[in-house]
Amino acid sequence: MKGDILGENDILGADTVTLGLTNGKLGNNAASTPWVGIRPDNNDKVTFVADFDKATISKIRFGTLYNAAGNILPVSKAVVYVSASGNKFEKVAEKEFTYDIKENTFKGFDEEIEFPAQEAVKVKIEFTSGGKIRNGIDCYSPHDKSEVPSTMALDEIEIY
Repeated sequence: MKGDILGENDILGADTVTLGLTNGKLGNNAASTPWVGIRPDNNDKVTFVADFDKATISKIRFGTLYNAAGNILPVSKAVVYVSASGNKFEKVAEKEFTYDIKENTFKGFDEEIEFPAQEAVKVKIEFTSGGKIRNGIDCYSPHDKSEVPSTMALDEIEIY
């Protein structure tokens, strides 16, 4: 499998299909290359779709990152949809996430969503952004106090 793995291809973004989200390399700090930064759409959402041979699945795992100084907030909600036919998706799980962050630093989180076993050939996961960064409050800026959309950093989306 090709992905954004140092030593395999030292150019970030070389994997334009999975963007390094399925390469087996876990992000463990803010400087770690496996994190994939994604700017959410106007609805503060990012959608990931995986196609595969028919399988029975019951769990999704993913990594998400907090780094307010880098304009990154962790995922606040994830919704999982499955398709047994490849055409129509049905919602099978929804989970909200809260984080106890007491320091102004960066921290990675591993999250899981479990649901009753489902036959699937496609999975769609809709991630909701952690919100907005209050410039000058959540991170330092002497010039601008406005709210700015945060970036979402994801890593290793695993489907079981």
